[in-house]
Amino acid sequence: MNQVLKPYFLLACVAFFVGFASYLALGSALAPPAAGHDDWQASISTPAVIDAPLARARRI
Repeated sequence: MNQVLKPYFLLACVAFFVGFASYLALGSALAPPAAGHDDWQASISTPAVIDAPLARARRI
């Protein structure tokens, strides 16, 4: 049984290494350009709700 599966295992290993090498070679070339790092921490503001109860009963 080992002799039957040996060529397929070899083909799978070669295909994996070729695919991984091409991913490493072309991955950085095809990646989109990085966004600016100036706005990585945006401020979030919401209006304050004063008279809202803390827990409301909701139904789905």
